[in-house]
Amino acid sequence: MGVTMATHPYDKIYNVWLNKAKELFQVHDSS
Repeated sequence: MGVTMATHPYDKIYNVWLNKAKELFQVHDSS
């Protein structure tokens, strides 16, 4: 159970990082 709990927040952080990277890529492409 501990692993699942630790994976939950980790996944969220990863999602945020991915979103930021996607935005950065979009800005780069738009430029």
